Amino acid sequence: MSRSASSGKLSTTPPLEGVGGRPFHRKVLHGEKIGRKLGFPTLNFHVGRFGDSHSQGVYACQLKIQEKKYKGALYFGPKGQGKPVLEIHVIDFKKTLYGERVSFEVGEKIREPKKFKSLEEAKKVIGEDILQISQKKFL
Repeated sequence: MSRSASSGKLSTTPPLEGVGGRPFHRKVLHGEKIGRKLGFPTLNFHVGRFGDSHSQGVYACQLKIQEKKYKGALYFGPKGQGKPVLEIHVIDFKKTLYGERVSFEVGEKIREPKKFKSLEEAKKVIGEDILQISQKKFL
């Protein structure tokens, strides 16, 4: 519960995810496993209201998984011809987490979404994104 600053009344409405430094909380879903084929497996999430607070692109992020913090490369944007996706490559993490809930905070935007001409170009650019994120001091 929180108290409204304007009315002083208690509210039972939960605070919005990702607003005011609050982390997002999501359940890990099965994806198409395209990132794994490229050598960059991802955790896939329901987009929900993520787009209400973030534009499409690649972001640095920090995740909390089983009480341990990890850096990640978050992608929010189009995939193929479908709706936007929300997925995170967790740096130095190899476990599968389908069905588990994780929390994450979004940091600096790295770049806009990009349509790749080849798998090799995709691997190169994503690898550069991950290297850049792995070298950041975080949140």
